[in-house]
Amino acid sequence: MAAALMLVPSTGMAQQAEGAITLDIRAEKRCLDKEKKSEHNAMVTTEKWVYEVAIKNGSFRDLAGLSVEYRMFMKDDSVRTKSTKIPLRKKEGTTPIEALANLAVFKFQTEVMEIETSMLDSGWVYKDKGNKRKSKDSLYGIWLRVMKDEKMVAEYVNPPTLKDKEKWQAE
Repeated sequence: MAAALMLVPSTGMAQQAEGAITLDIRAEKRCLDKEKKSEHNAMVTTEKWVYEVAIKNGSFRDLAGLSVEYRMFMKDDSVRTKSTKIPLRKKEGTTPIEALANLAVFKFQTEVMEIETSMLDSGWVYKDKGNKRKSKDSLYGIWLRVMKDEKMVAEYVNPPTLKDKEKWQAE
């Protein structure tokens, strides 16, 4: 999913004369590793996921001094009970962009987030999960902000409903 965002500064003629910052942001999730093992009465699968992010400068000028702040979110099924919704767990990160030439693409990979699935052996169930045999975490989404001089110049949220469920705040 891609998002093109154009923000024009609203304060001061000098800033407006400098021009808008236009960035095309893409983020694709990717599984790096998958490991299965038997633990007690269950088969447990651990997967390592990242987002591969690409930011293209479409501002018709070179940019410098940018940074990307991101929050990755996963549904953590291991703490859900039959009476609660699956909570979201987040992982934060920051990546600097020293310089980004016009029409250049900056690529980076987020930190790894581990996702775990467990399937109980036949005859066993999770009593606190409504008598289910399976517990499965899932990668839910990513929220990125591109910053310049401590001000947000672009934002990317996938899925878009993530902004309704979570707030952007530092841990």
